[in-house]
Amino acid sequence: MKLIVILFFAFLFIESYAQETNHQPSTLYSVNVESAPESCECNLDNLFKNWIQDNITNAGELELLSYDYVGIIEDAADIALYAERMTQLDSPMWGWGGHNSDIVRTKYFKITSYIDRYKAADVTEADKALFLEEINTERASSRLLLTKMIKRGDKVFSITARYKKEQDFVFFVFCNPQSFEMKDIYFGFVTL
Repeated sequence: MKLIVILFFAFLFIESYAQETNHQPSTLYSVNVESAPESCECNLDNLFKNWIQDNITNAGELELLSYDYVGIIEDAADIALYAERMTQLDSPMWGWGGHNSDIVRTKYFKITSYIDRYKAADVTEADKALFLEEINTERASSRLLLTKMIKRGDKVFSITARYKKEQDFVFFVFCNPQSFEMKDIYFGFVTL
């Protein structure tokens, strides 16, 4: 029964994310831009310019170092490859939060990995298997989200970043080469 509830909420998450990204793309890629982006690279340059304390309360904890063009999604096998690669136990996992009011406006994030969550969990030995099953369900939901989000012909970019001056991560983001819409499971959740 618990697994059914988890799958239900995972489905709701995927559906709400898909609806949100279809109607309100991240402004981290476009805020403070005088005209519409002219390329995927322009959007990535904007992300690097907008990654500041004014927009993200703890932006200083993640130093965006560089981005590189990786290639183009050719087929379903490429989509599956990136979906799998981005949901490994040691892959970075983001959590976003924030508060908006007339007085206070904050956006913040936290990066962890599935395996770090598992190691840090305060669960009994008997519950560890159930907790690992929940993590694997989340990973499967994220893979499903990615397979629906990434499309054939999308450009693939890697973003290298250093978290809390301790650990380097590589994040993959995707861009529609016609509309320059950016798609990801990291920065794409933020609207400013």
